[in-house]
Amino acid sequence: PPCVEQNNVTELLEAVYTSEPLAEDMAINGPITGQIWASTTALDTNVTVRVSVVGENGVSRPLTHGVQMASMSQFDASQSRFMNGKLVQPWHPFTEASRQPINPLQAFRADVEVFPTSALIHAGERLRISVGASDLPHGLSPIPDLLTSLLGTLTVYSSPAMPSRVNIPLVPVSALQ
Repeated sequence: PPCVEQNNVTELLEAVYTSEPLAEDMAINGPITGQIWASTTALDTNVTVRVSVVGENGVSRPLTHGVQMASMSQFDASQSRFMNGKLVQPWHPFTEASRQPINPLQAFRADVEVFPTSALIHAGERLRISVGASDLPHGLSPIPDLLTSLLGTLTVYSSPAMPSRVNIPLVPVSALQ
């Protein structure tokens, strides 16, 4: 299916952030974490973070992604990885005791572990981050979780009080040589 090789259709229903064309070749190598402030109109929701490369032709090619159920996004800092004070790999216990309530229209923070990757982004290409509520075409939540998130709308926030961000290990290729 087309969604295996490009994200343009999937991104239609997501908040999309695209960089300017890169001035030089850049490398991504390692874990990626999305710290996303959001709210939903549903009783629960997934928060999906996609990392893509956009070519000069506008096609968004997927590099990696991660998904986190909002109610299960509490993480254990003692087992998580931090670098220079930034969360780079949250450790989620996924237990009933760690479940947190999600109230419709109330802001929450979801720490999304994105699958680590190693990729080269060429000069002239752009880096794209998209945030949404669905992990289609990769999979669906378990039925009980899916039922609580049906027909919900996800709103993503980015302000000083709710600073959504994605931590990406992006460095110039020239720094690696």
